[in-house]
Parts: sequence; C-alpha cells; structure tokens
Amino acid sequence: MKSATTRVRQKRISDKTRELGRLIPNGGKMNTAEMLQAGHKYVWYLHAQMSILGLDTFGEDCPL
Repeated sequence: MKSATTRVRQKRISDKTRELGRLIPNGGKMNTAEMLQAGHKYVWYLHAQMSILGLDTFGEDCPL
C-alpha cells in the first residue's frame, strides 16, 4: 500500500505533466518522456525566437 506522501507526490507529478502537455504543441498525444524532450526543444525554440527579436533577457550565465 502506498503512503499518503507517495500518493501526493505522484498526483503532483501527474498534474504538472498534464499541464506541460497543454503548453507544448501536440503535448497531449505524447508519453511523459516524449513530452519532456519536446518541452526542452520548445523552450530552446522560444529562446531562439526571443534572441531574433532582440528580447533575449537571459544573462550570460543562464544555461539556456
């Protein structure tokens, strides 16, 4: 039987995964690993778009 803490943690992970799926294109049709990879690529894409537009607000030390 799962502890209450484990159930809460798993529910939070599930909720956040569904939320991520709504944010990235076609995210609802992916498994968790694909969604995380697509999310990573999408953040890089958005960062590149911001750079092109001159809106790059990240500092030199930012890992993006």
